[in-house]
Amino acid sequence: WTNEIVPIKQSMAVVIALFGNMLYVMGMIFSYFPLAETWTSYAYLTMVTVISLILTVSILFYILKCAPRRFENL
Repeated sequence: WTNEIVPIKQSMAVVIALFGNMLYVMGMIFSYFPLAETWTSYAYLTMVTVISLILTVSILFYILKCAPRRFENL
């Protein structure tokens, strides 16, 4: 390490990834209960799949287009 902050910064990325995914899954679970009365399970799973697909494509776009520019500026 170049200084004492490096492991803390690396650990924060892991914390954000873990808790971000936990919050995403909990959001999917807890959003089902209010919608279960009016939506079918098929419609809910379709909505969750579309949202997940949009998020995945957005992250992939960021990794392929924006992240290399940020990496070059380091």
